Amino acid sequence: MPSKNETGRTALLILNYNNVEDTMECVRSVRRWNTAPVAFVLVDNGSTRPDAVEKLDAFLAGEFGPGYRRVSDTDRPAASAEDAGTFRLPDALLIASPTNDGYARGNNKALPWIEADASISRVMVLNNDILFTEDILPRLIAQADCRRDCAVICPALKKPDSDEFDHNCARRRVKVGQLIANNFFHYLYRLTGRTDEDAMRSRYILLDHKDEVARGEVIEIELPSGSCMLMDKALFCGMGGFDPHTFLYYEEDILHKRFEERGLRCYVDTSLSCIHLGAATTDKSPGEFLIRCNGEAQRYWVCHYSGASAPIRWLHGVSLRFHAFTASLQKRLGVKMRR
Repeated sequence: MPSKNETGRTALLILNYNNVEDTMECVRSVRRWNTAPVAFVLVDNGSTRPDAVEKLDAFLAGEFGPGYRRVSDTDRPAASAEDAGTFRLPDALLIASPTNDGYARGNNKALPWIEADASISRVMVLNNDILFTEDILPRLIAQADCRRDCAVICPALKKPDSDEFDHNCARRRVKVGQLIANNFFHYLYRLTGRTDEDAMRSRYILLDHKDEVARGEVIEIELPSGSCMLMDKALFCGMGGFDPHTFLYYEEDILHKRFEERGLRCYVDTSLSCIHLGAATTDKSPGEFLIRCNGEAQRYWVCHYSGASAPIRWLHGVSLRFHAFTASLQKRLGVKMRR
């Protein structure tokens, strides 16, 4: 059961890869709106842009002054503290890594630093394309503290330049049968003119709770958005952070299963919101690298967390190979489809 510590700081864990401008805007927005005690922990996940780390380093030094520190991913907190028992994170810490190890392992690079600081009681995982527009953290903490079964609580996410929700912030978990059907029929479905968002509508929880959303209630959900979620530090660090076996995708599905095994639940507070820049629609099809990441993560989730039988796992593997073939064929033919 997570500890419900009424005091303590929150570590804001932000992963950066190349897009320094969004990261800087994210930090600025939090500093403008937040009143809760926090420590920013940023991980540069092997940016290939030549000036990325230096630009982020200069920005943080200017924003936080002596409250900022830069380290490498091979450094450890106890090595630089006079007494490891009194280690305290600075106001902002940048962990510079030479390699891009994906979302899960990238975020996990911050765990030794967060775990070593006894003043940290919570972790908020933030995408660098999140913008705070109100003081959400104190109220999220209060809502989490009054729910003993709360593993994750998050605000509602809104699309940029719109009051429309990004419904990915509150989803039902995916079923293996849905994955198999999607892998076999995904491109046929898209050729009919429908979008990926159309296919996801049955999983969008907020669409079924319009009255509760209008009243700004806290709603139990299955999958939060990894873009902005608040967790108890003891819970998150105690389970080793994110499962490191995926590079990208299915992190929330895996988290939900691990929480469920502990009798814990996820919630969204619909009275609170922030902007998710990544929720903007795009006409671009995912590249081969992202398709491969999705397939590998999907296979890992099905094999290790779904509880599917061996025949179902085999059928799912066939569906993945079929999806990869149709994706490659679509690109070779130059067929443009809506996402």
